[in-house]
Amino acid sequence: MKPVTHTQHHIITVRQEVEIRLQEVGDVLEDYTVQLYRKDGSRNLESFFFACKLNNRTVKIVIRPPEEVDYLLNILSQKSLDADGKIDVLVTYILKCTETIKEVRMFPQNFRIYGAVSNYVKFGYCSDITRCCEYVCNSGEMTLPLKTKRNVKCMAKLEHVEETIDLTHYCLITARENGILIKFRFPFFGYYKFTLFGKEIDVDSFRPVATYLIDCTQASFIHSGFPVAFDAADELKCTLYKPLWKDLPANSQITIVLRSANISKTSVMYEDLQHNKENHVFEGTVTTPSAGQPFVIYGQKTDTSELVGLFYFSIF
Repeated sequence: MKPVTHTQHHIITVRQEVEIRLQEVGDVLEDYTVQLYRKDGSRNLESFFFACKLNNRTVKIVIRPPEEVDYLLNILSQKSLDADGKIDVLVTYILKCTETIKEVRMFPQNFRIYGAVSNYVKFGYCSDITRCCEYVCNSGEMTLPLKTKRNVKCMAKLEHVEETIDLTHYCLITARENGILIKFRFPFFGYYKFTLFGKEIDVDSFRPVATYLIDCTQASFIHSGFPVAFDAADELKCTLYKPLWKDLPANSQITIVLRSANISKTSVMYEDLQHNKENHVFEGTVTTPSAGQPFVIYGQKTDTSELVGLFYFSIF
């Protein structure tokens, strides 16, 4: 590693916040760990720094010290996640904080640095997965398209820096031609950590592929997550346009719009949706059932194949 910033020495004076950048000059390293301590070693400060991989070789670390004391910053790495052996310390900085931010915004804890893993190609993704590792959302909702080289299997985890509620249904991943589209809805103001998990070919277990930091400046006015997408929705590359909230009112008329070039028919509540064969869009208006009853959008790949569940909604 070589320093891109702070090239003269390893003692850095910090006023409120500091950004440190390092660049790999030898082998591309796969896994990084960052440790921030008071110099006396009395406190671990995982929520007061943000570390990410800006590109294939550049590491960025932002530190917001909470107190006007001296700190130790260690940057460690190993060549491969699969390699046997210890993690080595690459560099140590001494941070002398002379001024703090009055109200420090803490970052979500992250035991690995943000960004994509160096072997993202093995999980089927293209280089745009490394394009950015931190986003700002000003509307409470966001979409993130990612290109893929093949059909990918993926899972997602969304976490808020302070709130501990389950946010499973507040991100929706749908497959499309040559990629996936991730939709986010943020019920709270503040920082979120989003982790995308994937599988390599002929490997059963999911592993982290990329982690992103998202700063939401305004919470969504919709107090519901996204509907549940079944595996068939991913396999048939279905994109749902309406409705995009999981909880629907009982005995109400709801307009449904979705698109897939791999489906011949869709139905809801025993009613077929109208099919525009030119743009592969299915659309229709149906009445939701009573509270607590199942409400599922079904699809049929061919006229002779069975109906399979695509999206599931809760009725209240």
